[in-house]
Amino acid sequence: MARYDIYEKAGERRAVPDGLSGAAFWFGSFWLLAKGLWLEALAGFAFVIFVALPVLPYAPWAALGLLVCPALYAWIEGHALVARRLERKGWKHVAAVEAASRDGALIMYEASLMRSGSTPPPLPSTTPDATAIGRSKVQGTMRGPAPFGLEGL
Repeated sequence: MARYDIYEKAGERRAVPDGLSGAAFWFGSFWLLAKGLWLEALAGFAFVIFVALPVLPYAPWAALGLLVCPALYAWIEGHALVARRLERKGWKHVAAVEAASRDGALIMYEASLMRSGSTPPPLPSTTPDATAIGRSKVQGTMRGPAPFGLEGL
């Protein structure tokens, strides 16, 4: 069984495996592109073009080793990169589950919610709370100069 991290956003859930990714090793930067990790894929392609290929005429074995480096990076860090991308896009890590597949991980997570009789915690509101804004001024957590002459408020 593999470990899956469950992410949630606006009622939608995704399971991201933890550990090494065989597909990321075999397809390297193309796998990163398929997962929407554009900068990481660009870095992999740039490494191959500007570092590994210029070495090829002088030291073919060293160039072969360098060509494998982006694939090794994707193999080791691939799933962690996907998880960080989800977190940057506002997804929240809600659980870690051991299951045989992604679908199984989502089913186990939903079953654990049903067993406990609870619902997932509500997502935070995107509108500011008026009382929280007032409290921050009273507690002195407002930083910088007050805008437009509002110093006395």
